[in-house]
Amino acid sequence: MRRFWIVAIVVVSLVAGIALKVGFDRLVNGPPADVGDVRLSPNPDSDLTIVAVGDSFMSGEGAASFFEGTNENGNGCRRTWTAYPYQVATNYSADLKFVACSGALVRHVESDGQFPESPAGIAGAVPQIDHVVSAAEDADIVLLSIGGNDAGFGDIVKSCVLGLSPCDHDRDRWLAPLADLEVSLAALYAKIADAAPQARLFVMTYPQPLGPNWCHSSLLDRDEFEFLSEEFIPALNDTITRATARQQVQVIDLANSFAGLRLCEVIPQKAALNRVELPRRHNSFHPNEVGHTLITSMVVRHLLLAGYALPPTNDATSVTAPPDAGTLTDDQDSGTTIAPSATAPTATEPSPPQDTAPTATEPTPQDTAPSATFVEEGPSVDCVAQLAPQIRIDARTTSIRITESAPRSEVCYRIADGDWIVTVADGDGIVDIPVENTNRPLAVDAVFVDRTGNPATLSFLLSE
Repeated sequence: MRRFWIVAIVVVSLVAGIALKVGFDRLVNGPPADVGDVRLSPNPDSDLTIVAVGDSFMSGEGAASFFEGTNENGNGCRRTWTAYPYQVATNYSADLKFVACSGALVRHVESDGQFPESPAGIAGAVPQIDHVVSAAEDADIVLLSIGGNDAGFGDIVKSCVLGLSPCDHDRDRWLAPLADLEVSLAALYAKIADAAPQARLFVMTYPQPLGPNWCHSSLLDRDEFEFLSEEFIPALNDTITRATARQQVQVIDLANSFAGLRLCEVIPQKAALNRVELPRRHNSFHPNEVGHTLITSMVVRHLLLAGYALPPTNDATSVTAPPDAGTLTDDQDSGTTIAPSATAPTATEPSPPQDTAPTATEPTPQDTAPSATFVEEGPSVDCVAQLAPQIRIDARTTSIRITESAPRSEVCYRIADGDWIVTVADGDGIVDIPVENTNRPLAVDAVFVDRTGNPATLSFLLSE
């Protein structure tokens, strides 16, 4: 039996007031150096090809800058290097066929060109599926985000925020198109699968942009806020999920990808998406660079679980963590190592098990209040999906032990994307998470309170 022992805190959870600065090692931080035909692909000579198809949530709408030729009168696709398809392709050292367009409807993927006056060489003039067909021999993965515009999401937001009508009063009118949309989406998925039979299609749902509690800065009244967050967006995502089930297509559920950084959970400047922006209305309620990094993490995890391994050691996944949290590296000989920062002390366990004991750093306490609520039995913590560096550990591991949680405190954990399970650490702050009798590769997340009372997150990937 092999156990994996955690002897110190790896990364402090994202809490209100902390700006997210996290992403994979190969995350693109600026425009590519090339400005020629290969500018939409980070690795045009790669043996792995990803095709990115769909709407503004795929193209990168919400960013500050866009690729040349995609934000002008003849073409409003607004594709950008900070969008998650580009980040995913960068992480995988993959070629990217990037054809998603802001404002796209199902018909713009299936049958109609969206921007017939597009500049030469800029995707948008022909249906997006034509690009899938042309890439079919090389395509390995197709990422698709579509349906929000057909459901009228943009029109609903505009109606609500600009006060054109009390949009929650029109709930039946807004929800009515979803039944027909399900049929259209299922048909589209089948056509894309036929267009690229060697590729695997992954369909995205939409991130929930709003936190659980209303706030003035949302620019919505309470009824409108509840209609969007509790009715419309869940109904839209359910529609997409049912359509994927019809065609047995894999869905990547992004609904909770912004948890903790949604509007009304943090101040607007720290959120993972833009609130309503005038006159740049098209940017409103779309992921910013932080949001796309969060989505990248979610998509990469699903691709790993689907069997798409990241490139080997020299280009291995790494994370730029919050200040003083340490940097994740991957050492295949000695196990996972968390390199200490200049100011963070290293904590170790006197006699860790051989071959599996990592060294980690204890982060410097942050200036913001922890989100944990303390009770007589010990600290408790909300089970919230947080972004954390994934620690690669041996697939033979049968139990993960966390040793630095607060005594008798709650610990939340989940296996893959299953339900959160709440357990309680013992009097020494130790808790074991069983991971035997499960398939590999396997993602495991844990959220807990450390010995200093700060919330913390750990994330693991069990793989060969």
